[in-house]
This record gives sequence, C-alpha cells and structure tokens, in this order.
Amino acid sequence: MDQTSAAFACLATFDSESDSVTIGAVSGINSSLFSQINNSARRSHVDWVPSITVGATANTALETIFHGKSSISMTASEIIDEVLPHSLINSTFDQFKDHSCVGIPILINNKVYAAIVFVAPTRFLKPQLESFQAYVDKATDSLARLFCERRLTDQIEKLTQERRQIQTVDPLGLTQRTDSISRSPRSFGEIRLSIETQTATRGGRELNLTKREFDLLNTFLQSAETALSRVQIISRV
Repeated sequence: MDQTSAAFACLATFDSESDSVTIGAVSGINSSLFSQINNSARRSHVDWVPSITVGATANTALETIFHGKSSISMTASEIIDEVLPHSLINSTFDQFKDHSCVGIPILINNKVYAAIVFVAPTRFLKPQLESFQAYVDKATDSLARLFCERRLTDQIEKLTQERRQIQTVDPLGLTQRTDSISRSPRSFGEIRLSIETQTATRGGRELNLTKREFDLLNTFLQSAETALSRVQIISRV
C-alpha cells in the first residue's frame, strides 16, 4: 500500500448480532508512530493492549462505517471518542487527536463484516486513498471467496453424508463404490492395475485390454474377495 513510513492500519471486525466492533492494530506496528502511541499508552496504563471492543454506535464515525456502510475521512479524535477511556485519551492520545484517519468498510452482499482504518500524522493524498481502496477491494474479494469456499465445503459434507446414507440402505449394493475415485494401483496375486496410466500387468507382462475389459478388471479388483452379482457388475461398468 502507498502509505507514509509512519502510517499504520487497524482492522475493525463487526459482530452484527451483538452490534459490537473490535478494533486492533494489524499493519505498520513497527512504525515509529505506532511505537510512540503504544509505549505512551503502556506508561500510563499498565494493562494496555492495542485492541478494544465497543458498541458500533459508540461514536458517529463507527456508526457511519458499520451502520451507514460508508467510507469516512476523519481525525483520530473522532474515531477514539467514546472508544478509549478519557483517562487514556488525556494522558496519551490527546497528542495524536489531529492525526488523519480513513475508515473503509468491507462489504459483501451489502453486509458489513469489517472495516480497515488507516492512520497517519499527515493528511492522506488522493493516490494514497486510491491505494487504500484498492487494498480493501482485494480484502473484500478474498473474504468473499473464503465464504464461498466454506459454503461449498458445507454442501459437500452434507452431500457426502446423504450419499453414505443411500449406500447404507441400498439392498443390491449398486451404489457402493467406495473405492471408485482412488487413483492408487490395485493388485491381486500377480495381477496389477494402474488407474493413473490405465494399464494392467500379470507377472510383469502387460495385458492388452480393451476399455471394457479394463473397467471389468478394475471392478473385480475393487471387490477381490467378494462375489459380485450380474446386476452389480452391470451397474459399475
């Protein structure tokens, strides 16, 4: 991101059920600005940690981002008002109250999941703002893909359970193909079959099989110790 060397970013995650926001520093924590803020806060509050949870309506800035679903440019004083204890603001953050902040929500399907707040001593220029927006767009796309992956995983697990249930109650065993997707070689006695290369050998000698013969051999090797009915064989080949 095109930030000044002193800038850092905070991630604010949003819990819609409790209508609360958790803010924590995530980027630029090695910058001189962050170190200055963090060290000063620790001197005045021994239990200080750079993370805090507050209501999404704690101040106008948070409400604009998480309820209004809008980006906002503000000063540090606007974002920390009613978020940090007044004793901490007076002892530590008062010197940073005029720093520039930009908060951009992460929106997926018009729902706010989080926001990124960028902080720096000087006002952000247009190229920096564009860079911040581009970064948030990438974060939004990545998060949307994560949600999609989780949804598909849940669907796959559900379908897998349904498939197992169908196989369990199948009286003829036509659906029981538990090894059908295995790519590992199969063998029985001197016979060895490779799904990967679609070849079969017996005693080291390659067998010249048709596609149907290969599929039949594959079916028999999957159930080498089981007698298959004609119906089962037909259903699998």
